[in-house]
Formats: sequence, structure tokens, C-alpha cells
Amino acid sequence: MKLRGFIVCLFVIFIVGDAVAGCSKTAQDLYSTAISITGNSPVDVERKIQLLKQVKKTCQNFNVYYELARAYNDLNEMRKVEQSLLDAHSFAGNDREKSKVHTFLGLVYEDMGREDDALFHYQFAWDRGGSPTVHEKIKSIEIKRMEQGMEVREIKAALLSAKRTYKAFGDKKGWGVRPAIQLYVNFDDNAWSLSDKGRIQAEKMGQALTSSEFVGGRFLIIGHTDSRGTDVSNMDLSQKRANTIVSFLEKQFFLYNLDFEGHGERELKYPQEKTKVEEALNRRVEVCIKGAGDE
Repeated sequence: MKLRGFIVCLFVIFIVGDAVAGCSKTAQDLYSTAISITGNSPVDVERKIQLLKQVKKTCQNFNVYYELARAYNDLNEMRKVEQSLLDAHSFAGNDREKSKVHTFLGLVYEDMGREDDALFHYQFAWDRGGSPTVHEKIKSIEIKRMEQGMEVREIKAALLSAKRTYKAFGDKKGWGVRPAIQLYVNFDDNAWSLSDKGRIQAEKMGQALTSSEFVGGRFLIIGHTDSRGTDVSNMDLSQKRANTIVSFLEKQFFLYNLDFEGHGERELKYPQEKTKVEEALNRRVEVCIKGAGDE
């Protein structure tokens, strides 16, 4: 029994040492004391925070800031949680750590009512190897947007969030997330003419894109289909639908800063398409801000 306890102690010490590797013995001891505090009372959490603050004076790394974020979360100090996670991200050295930060940020922003920011961080987390729970978070937000549509102010806010988030966290490797939003614009069945509901959503898109915040910008409209039909027919359908939207926006809103592409079924968000809802989520229009990461 004593041997087992000894092994556990060695394991904990090894983990703690690894978490603050390269730091002074004093910093490692302070960190070890901090994470050994398991109580959730305000007094315990505040003591943990003070210890971690001492650690970061001489030892700044991912684990120190991530533990600070968790502690601030226990006190419901969400602004401090946000800042600690942003600091943690700057020290993240691999996809697993980055996914943890983006998942946590998604939860924080969702709690703050910042759904657009939450969605983008969930997407970043998922593309960095996030858990199935993250994917369900993304799906629930997108289902709501598909069923309710997006208002002009929501489209504007989502695009600005996409631009801001991509600029802060995007990389040049093209690993998945674009500075874009997904809109669910309805078309007549197996056709490229807008339905009445689709026209309403396209009009709201046009009103958003003519806002002063986007003067001088360019947008790429990308059409996507579900997996029904052949690859060739889906590619053709997606191109025609994207072209329909661009033509509509040019005619109705004099928007001539638009390009379009059709991606067919190449980028299915839900490849298995187990339900009609997942099929519908795959049929979407992507509004991508061109050059968002280059400013």
C-alpha cells in the first residue's frame, strides 16, 4: 500500500515538473502547491490564484496560464478567464493545447452571450482535434441559424467576428477554418433559383455586405451541396447557386466586390449525413472575407 502511494507521488511530481519544465525550483514548488489545492471555496481558489501569479513572475508557460483560467472560472470572473486563455494560447506548443484553449474560449464566449465568437473558437478547436462534444456545440448553433435564419445585424456581427478571430488565431497552413460564415439560403428543389425564403435571406445578406464596415473589402461566395447526386452534378449545382446569389446581390445592391465558387460535396460538414438535418446543414452558402489575415 505504501509502495502504491509512493508511485502515485512520484507520478504527480513528474507531471508537475513536466508542466513547468525549465522553471526554477521555487516556481515548481509554488506550482505544485497551487495545483494540489482541490477545494472550490473562494478562499481556496483565491489562494491558488495568488500562488499561480507568483509562479508566472518567473515562469510563464501554457500550463500556468491555463490553470489560472480554470481558477478564475471557479470564481466566475469571465474576463480574467478570457485573458488567461489568450495568454495560454500564446504559449501553446501543439494542437492538443490549442484545441483545449479554443474549446474553453468557446464555452466562455457562449456563457457571455457572444455566440459568433463561441462558434469560431469551437471550429478552431474541432479542426485542431477537438472532442465530439465540440462538434455537437457547432451543430447546435448551426441548426438554430438554419431554422431561424440570420438577421442583418447578426450577419454583420458574425462577419466581423470571423475577421477578428481569424486575424488573431488563424495560421497560413490552411488547416480548416476560413474567415467566413455559413448561411442557409433556400433554393427551389434541385434547382438554382431562389425560393421565397431564400430571397429573404439573400436580401439580408446584401444589406449586411453594404454596411460601412465592409467598404473596400472583397467577398468570396462559396456554394456547397449535400452528397446526394453525382460529384459532377453537385459541383455544377453548387456553382450555379453561388452564381445566382452573386447575380442577385449585384442587381439588387450594386455589390461588385464579389467572387464565387462551387465546391459541390467536397467539403461536407457532416460527411455521414445520418439525418435530414445533417443533409440540410451540408447545403449551405459560405461568405468568405478575402484577405482577412493579411491586413
